[in-house]
Amino acid sequence: MAPIIKPPALEPGDLIKVAALSSGMETELQEQYDRGVAEIEALGFHIEPAPLTDSSKVWWWGAARPAEVGRELTELFRDPEVKAIWSLTGGRFAFSYLDAIDYDVVASNPKPLIGMSDIAVPNLAIHSRTGLVTFHADPLVFGVSEWPELPEAGRKAHADVYRRVLTSTEPIGRLPALRTRR
Repeated sequence: MAPIIKPPALEPGDLIKVAALSSGMETELQEQYDRGVAEIEALGFHIEPAPLTDSSKVWWWGAARPAEVGRELTELFRDPEVKAIWSLTGGRFAFSYLDAIDYDVVASNPKPLIGMSDIAVPNLAIHSRTGLVTFHADPLVFGVSEWPELPEAGRKAHADVYRRVLTSTEPIGRLPALRTRR
């Protein structure tokens, strides 16, 4: 197994790209997308969509053809301006592009990859092939976009934990449990 690589800590103003790593962007999700972007920007980061979040790129139940998704993920790791990659949502597509990821590029350009559901697949593949620590955490849509529905204390706790995990240069230690019920 590869040695464990902790991605570099983010700083305020850093660029996070939202990537469609499984299901694509659907036009009816725009409001949730915008809410999720606002929540991450409130953490102090700059957010931009990766090209395959364009709803016209959708291919079957995925964001694009598998080779395109793998190529875009590789390019997001290669881009020095991008400091983290946050998944748009989950889905049922991630197995299809694992062979299209350039794991050498990922290992040479470590950065946080954040997502859950189907995104556990590239998270685990990347970790097993490179040692990079990835984050099984809320996707932008159906995750971060729902933080405003939490009680204020829960919303603040989520924001504090995410900010702490993404910006810490020290070991995190035991994080407080998050209460997600209303």
